[in-house]
Amino acid sequence: MDNTQKLGKVEKKVGQKRLIKFYVLPFFSVLIFIGVIGFLVIPKVLDIFNALDQISSLSEQAQKKTQTIADLNVLTQGSNLILAQLNVINQTAPTGSTEVVTFRDKITTLCQNNSLSVITQKLSESDINENANSINTLGLSLLEIPFLFEIQGSYQDTLDFIEDLSSIEDFIIVREMEFTSSSLNSAPLTVLKLRVDKYQFSIVNQDILDSQYITVPIDSKINDIVLKYIESKIK
Repeated sequence: MDNTQKLGKVEKKVGQKRLIKFYVLPFFSVLIFIGVIGFLVIPKVLDIFNALDQISSLSEQAQKKTQTIADLNVLTQGSNLILAQLNVINQTAPTGSTEVVTFRDKITTLCQNNSLSVITQKLSESDINENANSINTLGLSLLEIPFLFEIQGSYQDTLDFIEDLSSIEDFIIVREMEFTSSSLNSAPLTVLKLRVDKYQFSIVNQDILDSQYITVPIDSKINDIVLKYIESKIK
């Protein structure tokens, strides 16, 4: 009986050890493992997902900023083109009465470069017609300034001079041209009577002009012929 009890106690202890070894210990190990994952791994995984969301958000912002930079570059190029066009317009039909004298000097220099002599010239601003050629009497007017020249030289030099008139940046129209022949010391000469009309802008009221510029529609376009002329002058 004693041996039986002892054997039963031994078997009971062995069963308890097996229970602890095969069930209890694995169960606690799993709990500890889950606890480690819960306290250490899961927060890191959440941080990774948050970081991925931030990366995605930053990527979208970067794309928007890149597009904004591209749009600004396009606007800059357009602005540079407009400034170049305005510069051509300012050179072609500038404002200011001093431009009259400047233009006269250009013609005189052009004559000298072609070995011609200026006999007479009439550059009176009193002949300027401000009303007939008015674009807008409240803001901006286009002035027509007539220049009358009498030039003397050889026939070929005179032809070269006429051809070189196209190189002048100012907006001009040759209204009248008359050739006559003469001689000096038995040498043949050609006398050219020339009327050249120069056009330039005159600002009547700068404040009103500025307000009118603002009201110009954004989709308005320059006449194709004028635009081609301006583009040909952009260097």
